[in-house]
Amino acid sequence: LLIAGTAAALVGIRAGTPARAQSGAGRNVLVLVADTLRADHVGCYGARRTRTPNIDALAKRGTRVGGVSAVSAWTAPNTASILTGLYPDRHGLLSYHDRLDPEAVSFAQIFKRAGYDTAGFSANPILSPRIGFGAGFDVWQEDLIDAGMRRHPRSPLAATLRLLGWLPPPERFPRADEMVDRALEWLDRPHDAPFLLYLQFMDAHDPYDPPPPFDTMYGAGTGFRMKLGTLSDVMAARLPAGPRELRTMEDLYDGAVSFMDDRIGHLLKEMARRRLLDDTLVVFTSDHGEEFLDHGDLEHTRTLYQEIVHTPLIFAGPGVLKGGAIEGSVPAVDIAPTLIDGAGLGTGGAFDGTSLWPALTGAAPAQPAESFMSLLYFGYRSPYHALVSIRSGDLKLLGTRRSSADRGAWLWQLFDIAADPGETRDLSAGRDSDLATLRSRVEAWQKRPGAVERKPKKEDSEIERRLRTLGYVD
Repeated sequence: LLIAGTAAALVGIRAGTPARAQSGAGRNVLVLVADTLRADHVGCYGARRTRTPNIDALAKRGTRVGGVSAVSAWTAPNTASILTGLYPDRHGLLSYHDRLDPEAVSFAQIFKRAGYDTAGFSANPILSPRIGFGAGFDVWQEDLIDAGMRRHPRSPLAATLRLLGWLPPPERFPRADEMVDRALEWLDRPHDAPFLLYLQFMDAHDPYDPPPPFDTMYGAGTGFRMKLGTLSDVMAARLPAGPRELRTMEDLYDGAVSFMDDRIGHLLKEMARRRLLDDTLVVFTSDHGEEFLDHGDLEHTRTLYQEIVHTPLIFAGPGVLKGGAIEGSVPAVDIAPTLIDGAGLGTGGAFDGTSLWPALTGAAPAQPAESFMSLLYFGYRSPYHALVSIRSGDLKLLGTRRSSADRGAWLWQLFDIAADPGETRDLSAGRDSDLATLRSRVEAWQKRPGAVERKPKKEDSEIERRLRTLGYVD
C-alpha cells in the first residue's frame, strides 16, 4: 500500500500540468528545524523568560500552530516524519537499530522532481545518508563530530588520559551562526529555479554552549561549561550535579535558544536584503523538546510527556494569513503535505498527515486531528520496552510497556492537557469511558495497514560512534 501510494504521488508530480505552472508553484521554501526545542521556551508559545524576538516576529508575519505533537522522543524518527509525512511504522525508523525505508518519499524528493534546487544542512550528525537521510537534496551535509574518548568514560585509556589531563577539549556542534553562513553561501550561488533550503540547528541540544553574551543572558556563570554527554552523565550518576548546576544548565539552554533566534533573524534579514524573502514560504519547527526534571528526567529519548512532544510550528510567507493561529491537536506528519501544497505541487501522496494549507490561507477552518506518538525501547536492552500515546483534543493517553515476565502489560495514564498542561494528575482511574475510547483508537492505529517491514541496518560503527557521542547509547 505504501509503495503503491508513493509511486502514485510521484507520477502525479511528473504527469499533467508542469508543477511550476500550477497556482503557487515556483515559491521558494525555507525550512528551519530547531533540534531539541520545547515549545514553552519560545516567546510566542508562552515562554516564561526565554527571549525569541525573531521567531515571534515570524509568527506575527504568518500563522502559529499551537498544539503540534512530535511523533517520538528523539531526532531520527521525528525528522524522518517531518520529511516524509509518515509515522515511524511507515517510514521504518523506529529505534536506533533501524534505517529509513528507501520507498518512503521525502518532500525534498517531490520538490526536486518539480524542478527545484534543493539543499539541506544539518548540525546533527545522526541525520546521515548512512541511515537514509538526504534523498532529494542536491546538497546534503550533516556534521561529523570527533567524540574522542569522552563517551568511553569507564575505559582504562580514558581514565589514564583524564588523569594526565590529555582528554580533548569539550566538543560542540556547529552553532547557528555557522549554519546560517553555509545557508547564505549556498543562496548566493546562481539559481535558475526556485529553491528548497532546509536547516537543522543543534544549539538547544546538549551541550548548551552559546557564545557571549548569550552564555550569561539568563544568569549562568561563566565558570560552568557543558560537554557532549553532560546530561546523560548526570542521569547515569557519572557526574554529580545539584540544584545550582541544574539551574545553570537551563540558563545555558535558554541562552542557546536566544542565540539561535538571533541568527535566524540575521538569516531572514539577509534574505530580505537579497530580495528573496517575499517569495519564500518560511516554516519554523522543532523535532522534539527537552526535559528539565519535569517528570524526573533530563534530556530526551525516554518519555512522551508534553515537554518532549509539544513542538512549535510557524508558517509565514506568500499566501499565509498574518497574525493567524491554529489551535488544537495537530500531528507533525502534517508538515510535509502542507509544504507541498503551499508550493503549489498538489496534495496527493501516501501521507499519514493532511495539508494545513487551507487553514493557513483562510480558505477553510482548521480541522484538529488526533496525534499519535510512539517510542521503541530506546536505550533499553529489552525489545519489549515501548511507549505509545494519543492526543485527541485536550485529552492525552500515554501507555508504557516495560520489560516484564508477561511481555505485554501496558500501564495507562490519562491527562487533560487544558486543565493540567504539566501532566501531573493521572485521570485513568476515574474516566473509564475516555480511557476505553482512546485505547481503542491507539489499538486501531497500531493495526492499520501500510506499516513497512522493518529492516534493521547492518552493523555500522560510524553511526554507533555518533549515537555514543550524543549520549544516546553507552
